[in-house]
Amino acid sequence: MQLLSRALIATAFAASSMTSVVVTQSRELPAGVPNVSGTFAGRRCVPAASDVCPEMNAKGAERLMTARGKAFIAAFDELAAPKYDCSPAGIPIIFGDPWAVRIEQLTDRVVFTYEKDDVVRTVWLEGHGHQPPRSGLLFMHGYSTGRYEGNQLVVESRRFTFDPEGFAGDVINAPSSTQKRLVERYSRSGNALRLELTAEDPVFLLGPIVYTIDYPETKEPLSLPWNCDPASAQRNLNVVKSKYPQDPPIIRRNSQ
Repeated sequence: MQLLSRALIATAFAASSMTSVVVTQSRELPAGVPNVSGTFAGRRCVPAASDVCPEMNAKGAERLMTARGKAFIAAFDELAAPKYDCSPAGIPIIFGDPWAVRIEQLTDRVVFTYEKDDVVRTVWLEGHGHQPPRSGLLFMHGYSTGRYEGNQLVVESRRFTFDPEGFAGDVINAPSSTQKRLVERYSRSGNALRLELTAEDPVFLLGPIVYTIDYPETKEPLSLPWNCDPASAQRNLNVVKSKYPQDPPIIRRNSQ
């Protein structure tokens, strides 16, 4: 009898715990919360002509980068870019990639799953008791918190690691520092998701980067996993010329 009672208590406790988890992770949005969930593919800059959208170009770098930022661009060698070791794209760079993203709104968080590079970001919604990471911890995709304002999901990200391709890759290589701060505003625009971005970095930017992107909704599931193959990623190095041919050849060590 005593064993049976213990089993019943354990079962009840487990059921209670499972109920708690389900409630915490509920996908039913409270009244008044804008629905930005869904899968969205491709991107369209608004307006189409921009020197920072979907990625900073040479004109944008000349206009916005500090002297130290321009010096880094001039000195950085494309052969050192992390993408050749299958390092995932950072943000805001990944926002401009033409691959799909899935957004899931939960009670206490919003999860962004990007087709490109298998990147998953968690945005911790304010007011749910989440503790920020301890001082000194930095993250490639930052630490992101979110809140709802009117018809928008507002995401603020800080605590980034240094990124040699933080604001642009592919030849330009415009960096971002640990002082980078991003504010993303997501809302519905017809059947599309609209992202209004403001990016700041007092180390490498003279002023903020501001742009708007629309992502059409799609019913197609994400094509996952991405499964980046280092050997394939490094094929482009065959046509990339080093700025420093006098240096010893680079033997990449991250293929295993």
